[in-house]
Amino acid sequence: MRIRRLLAPLLLVACKGSGEDPPTWHRDIQPIVSARCAGCHVEGGIGGLSLQSYEEVSALGVWVAEVTEARVMPPWQAVPGHIEYKDDRSLSDAQIQFIRDWVDAGTPEGDPSEAGEPLPPIGAALPEVDLSLSLPAPYTPTLSPDDYRCFPVAWTATEDSYVTGFEVHPDNPTAVHHVAAFLIRTDSIGGDLTPTLAEWDEADEGPGYTCFGGPSRTGQDIQVPVQQLGQWVPGNQALILPEGSGILVPAGSSVVIQMHYNLQSWDGAPDQTSIDFDTEPTVQHEGAFAPWLDALWTFGGMTIPAGGTASFVEEGDPTSFWGLFVGEEVNLDEGFDIHAVMLHMHQIGRTGLVRVDKADGSSQVLLEVEDWDFHWQLNYQLAQPVRFESGDSLFLECGFDNSAGTEEVAWGEGSTDEMCVGNLFVTEL
Repeated sequence: MRIRRLLAPLLLVACKGSGEDPPTWHRDIQPIVSARCAGCHVEGGIGGLSLQSYEEVSALGVWVAEVTEARVMPPWQAVPGHIEYKDDRSLSDAQIQFIRDWVDAGTPEGDPSEAGEPLPPIGAALPEVDLSLSLPAPYTPTLSPDDYRCFPVAWTATEDSYVTGFEVHPDNPTAVHHVAAFLIRTDSIGGDLTPTLAEWDEADEGPGYTCFGGPSRTGQDIQVPVQQLGQWVPGNQALILPEGSGILVPAGSSVVIQMHYNLQSWDGAPDQTSIDFDTEPTVQHEGAFAPWLDALWTFGGMTIPAGGTASFVEEGDPTSFWGLFVGEEVNLDEGFDIHAVMLHMHQIGRTGLVRVDKADGSSQVLLEVEDWDFHWQLNYQLAQPVRFESGDSLFLECGFDNSAGTEEVAWGEGSTDEMCVGNLFVTEL
C-alpha cells in the first residue's frame, strides 16, 4: 500500500494531461513544485524569486515551462541512462510535459480538497549533531558579483573522530551560493599549515581571506593539498556518508570553510553561516574525498587557445596520487569502492566525463555532463557503489570552449582561469 501511495504522483504525471481533464495546480502541479523547486525559490532564497503559491507559479507559468523543458531547472547536469543516483532531483519527460499541459490549459487552480500526494522527498536531515562550526564573525561580501572567502576555524573535538555527516545552515541565503569545508591536519604532507592560515587571515582586512577553488589564498603560489570534508549547494540538505564509513579528523585539526557569495540577489545583510557535523568514534570503512587530475595541468600543462576549444584527458590508477590527500590511514592499495562523484571546472567548461574502465574491457560511466554550468557543481551520490580493483583505470575528460575569448586560458585559481578535476568519495575495502 505504501509503494502505491509513493508512486501515485508519478502515475498521475504519466497519465494525466493527455485527455479532456487538464492538470490542475492543487492536484497535479503543486506536488512537483514543492518537491523540486520551492526549496530554493523562496522569498529571500538563492533562487531569486518565490515559487511557493499558486499565484506566484501561475504568474510565471510560461517561464516555468520553458526552464523545465530546457532542463535548466531543477539543476541536475548528469546525463541520464549511465548509472542510478540517490536523490535524483531531475524531472522526467512526463513531468515536464505535464507542466507544459498545465500552462497551455491556462494554469487552472483546481480544488484544494483534491490536493495531490507529495513526491518522495529528496535528501534527509542530519541524524545527530555532535559538533558545530560557524564563521568566526559576520562577514559582509565585498566583491561583485562573486566573492570567494575562506575562514579558518578550529576543530573543537578533543579526541580523534570520524565525520559521517555534514549539514550547512546558510545564515543569509540571499548571498550564499555554495559552501565547501576543507580539513587541515597538523600531520599533512605539507606539514602543519595552521600558522600559514593565520597569516593569510591576518593579511586580508576583515574576517577570513580571499580564495578560489581550494583553501589557498588568492595570489599565493602555494597550493594546499588538503582533503575536503564536504560541499553544499542550494537545495541540498545534509550530506550523509555511506553507512559504516567516515572521514578521520584528528584532534587539533582545523577546518577552512570556503564561502562562495553571489550578490545578484543579495539583500545587503552580512552572513555568518554555520555547519553541523555528525561524528562517530570509529567506523567500519575509512573514506575520503579524493581528487583526480593530471598534476602537470597545474604546472602549465593545460591551455585553451583564444578563439578555440580544447579537451584534456587523464586516465590511470589514481591510488598513489591520492596518497597526497586521503591520509595514511585510508588503505586503497587493495582496491576501493566509489560512492559519489562530482566535476569541477570554471566558466568556459562545457563537457565532462568520469568513467571506470575495468580490466576485463568493460566500463562504467560514473558521471557525464554535456552542458556544464559553473553555478551548479553538484555531488552525485551513486545508488550502488562501483568497485575499483587492480588493473582498472579511472578516466577523466573535460572539454572547454574559449571561442568567444580573446586571450589564452590556463590552469589557475581565478574565475577567469580554468580547472579540470574529478572529485570522488571512496572507501577502503
